[in-house]
Amino acid sequence: MTDHLSLYYTKMTPLTPAKASLVIVHGFGEHSHRFSHIAYFFCLQGYEVHMIDLAGFGYSGGMRFISSIKMFHQNIHKLL
Repeated sequence: MTDHLSLYYTKMTPLTPAKASLVIVHGFGEHSHRFSHIAYFFCLQGYEVHMIDLAGFGYSGGMRFISSIKMFHQNIHKLL
């Protein structure tokens, strides 16, 4: 379970009221910062964008590169 892990979170908010919220989830071996340009594009279009580094990747806690689909699902559920 990832209840006690520190998950790195980024939120981009448009200057105007958001049309909707989007979540960007990186793939295995990635981290959220690699998708910042995409998040920035959507933010400029009026969308609020949320991103996390899944456990074991980027700035999040956890053993590096040792995860399971179940753990990824728990991380995403925590973000949502």
